Amino acid sequence: DRSAPKKCQARRLAWQDPMPAAERGVWDFVLFADVIYKEDAAQMLGSAVLPLLSPGGVVIGTVGLHRHCSGSIFEVMQKKGFRAQEIQVDGPVLNGAHAASRQLRSSRSMMDDMDSLALSNNACKLICWTQHADAPEGLGSHDMSDALYREHLSAVRAPTEEEEGWIAWE
Repeated sequence: DRSAPKKCQARRLAWQDPMPAAERGVWDFVLFADVIYKEDAAQMLGSAVLPLLSPGGVVIGTVGLHRHCSGSIFEVMQKKGFRAQEIQVDGPVLNGAHAASRQLRSSRSMMDDMDSLALSNNACKLICWTQHADAPEGLGSHDMSDALYREHLSAVRAPTEEEEGWIAWE
């Protein structure tokens, strides 16, 4: 019952592993952040997301701009019946994200774990995916998957230029 108050719960998911039966169809939100680094990762992520969601569930994630594989998530999710909408991120939120990024990079122990990211440009977009049948009017009623994929392709081809609307992490 969606009208009853719920506790907020979170689980870490190894999405390449089989889905536990208790996790199927019970999640209102699935969140991910810049997780697509290999060719087959978008397909694995897309396959993990759908069975997790409850009816009307939403997926929110960041998609890396300069990772050649990450743009495929738009097509994968579209084929699974999702519509993509960009979530606009305003100045105060960006400023907070930049401050957090600087703080993380100043931590030597974090940098040891982030060596592979240190030389890359970690620009990304924040995306909301809704299932076609569940998309309320206004949210997800227009699918931006194709346009976002094209933006991603042009950014990958020109990795030194920042695209309008992509979030650049320092």
